[in-house]
Formats: sequence, structure tokens, C-alpha cells
Amino acid sequence: MPTKNHSDMLKKALDDFDKQREEVIQAGRELTKLAKQAIYDVHRKDLKAAETKLSGCKKLILQLKKLGKQNPKLMVVGNYSGGMEEYAEAAAYYGFVKTGKIPSFDEIGVDDAEDYLGGLSDLTGELARKTVFCAIDRDDATVTRIRQAVDDIFGMFLQFNLRNGDLRKKADAIKWNLKKIEEIVYDLSLKK
Repeated sequence: MPTKNHSDMLKKALDDFDKQREEVIQAGRELTKLAKQAIYDVHRKDLKAAETKLSGCKKLILQLKKLGKQNPKLMVVGNYSGGMEEYAEAAAYYGFVKTGKIPSFDEIGVDDAEDYLGGLSDLTGELARKTVFCAIDRDDATVTRIRQAVDDIFGMFLQFNLRNGDLRKKADAIKWNLKKIEEIVYDLSLKK
């Protein structure tokens, strides 16, 4: 039979885990929120504001990683992966708009390949949206660069053996985003 002292130790361990779990959930929510705001800033061409929000994301990621080192079970809790994926999308979008290139896995700084790939897949939706804005502005060069970037992402995903899961569904979304962009490129070619 466990002693009172033993029960108290177990209760404290569970309470500590619950407290850390809540921290991970809150930080994951905040990470997702800041990343979404950064994407919105990039769409509005306010790269300075996006950079500030991405810096805030990096601070939250450090906090999450610190908690994960204390207890690895926390990294499968709550919004951790979703937040990391949203951050990967935002950082990739910001990087593409700023430099014309999609930042690598290492440059973005996420630890999980699936989070990076999920972010890249979602990025194609943002790039499809940007393609529409660029087409309206008659910025054919950017439209062409976006089409090539999304085609490159699609080609990379074709190399993977994806099972029937979230990443597989996201890979299918890339194909549809590429198709939308190609239709815009075609429409622009008819107007020349």
C-alpha cells in the first residue's frame, strides 16, 4: 500500500505535468496566432511587422523546446506541432517574398520534418493567393517565380512515400494550388 508521502509525490508529479501541459498549449496557441499574423503582414507587404512577429515566434519556440527537454511527452500535447507548422509556413512565406527563395528546413529552424513539410504545403496556398494579387498588378515575373516554386515543392513531395494521413492530404492540396497558379499563368499568357 502506498504511503501518504508516496501519494503526495505522485500528486505533485501529475500536477507539475498538468501545469507544464497548459504552458505548452498556451505557447502553441500564441505561436500559431503570431505566425498567422506574420503571414497577414507579408500579404500586406509589411515585412517589418512580419519580422517582428516571427521574432516573437522564435522566442516561443525556445520556450517550447525548453519545456520539451524537461519532459519530452509534452511535445505531443496540444498545439505544439500545429504551431510549429504554422511558423514554418510563415517563415517560408516571409523568406520567399523577401529573397525570392524558399528557406530550407535548417534555415527555418523547426526540428520535425513533418512540421516543415506541412508548412511548405500550406505555403502553396498563400503563394496561390499572392499569385492572384500579382496577376492583378500585372507582375508576370513574380507569377512565374511563384509557379516555379510551387512546382518545385510539388516535385519534392512526389519523391516521398506518404501514407494516408495529414501530410498526404496536404500533398494533394499542393497539386490543386499548382493547378490554380498554372491557370493564372495561362490566362496571363492570353492577355499578352
